[in-house]
This record gives sequence, structure tokens and C-alpha cells, in this order.
Amino acid sequence: MAHVLFVVWEYPLQTIGQNTFIADALRWAGAESVVLSKQNWPTISLEEVVRLQPEYILFAGGHGASADSELADLRARPVWRDLDAVVVGHVVNLSEESIRPAPGLIDAIEQLARAVHPEVFAERTEIRTSKNENGREMVEAAAGRAEGCDSCAR
Repeated sequence: MAHVLFVVWEYPLQTIGQNTFIADALRWAGAESVVLSKQNWPTISLEEVVRLQPEYILFAGGHGASADSELADLRARPVWRDLDAVVVGHVVNLSEESIRPAPGLIDAIEQLARAVHPEVFAERTEIRTSKNENGREMVEAAAGRAEGCDSCAR
């Protein structure tokens, strides 16, 4: 499981609790919040984020910035720029669908899963050779998924 900080709002810094539909969506994507709270929408301090050191920082849709510009912005800010996730570029700007309990949430879950587990979604090409009925060698390329996740057998 990837440990993430899901930023719902920046001022004040607000995240998700354990009993929200977003926390459920994170689990489906192979991630979990670093913040353990029974409150649905807890406010936390930057000092607490530094202590928790999330592997990824996720921004909910509607912030209007791409992940690249969000990362550049965070790298310019005191405290944020010192977080390991920011240093290595693990900042993800999820679609607005990630904050709505609607059918589009499925796409947001997949977007997150691809961001935090790229190795599971990597494609590989398998080259097979065989001989046809005339004895000619045939070459076949087949695209497939990389080895799957041990915990979910995908």
C-alpha cells in the first residue's frame, strides 16, 4: 500500500478521514491515507505532514493546476519543498471525479492506481516465433500486462 496525503483543501490544510468514500477509493487503488482520523474532513498542520512523510501527495480536482505546475509550486514553498514526496516528484493532481461519489470515481481510482503503482500497469511486448504450415517462420508480437500485484492477483 502506498501511503498518501489526500489534500482536499489547502488553507486550512484539510484531508480525509478513515470513514469517507475517498478513503475507500484510495484502498481500491492500493493506497491509504497517512492521516488516521475518525473525523471525515480533519484539518492538520504542516508539521504533522512532515512528521508523517507521505509517499505521495494527492490533490483533489478543481485546483486548476497540472501535476507538473503543482509540483513546481510545492518545490518553491518552505516546508512543502522538504517533504520526501515533493523531492522525488510524487505529486498527483487527480481529476475532479475523485471527490464525487459518482460513476466517474472509478476513473479517478484507476488514475490513482496508475500513479502509485506504475509497475502493475506497465505494458510489455512478448515476441513469439513459430512455423506455419509451409515451414516459414512467423513472428508474432503480443502486448500484455506486466506481472501483477501479489496482494490482489491482478
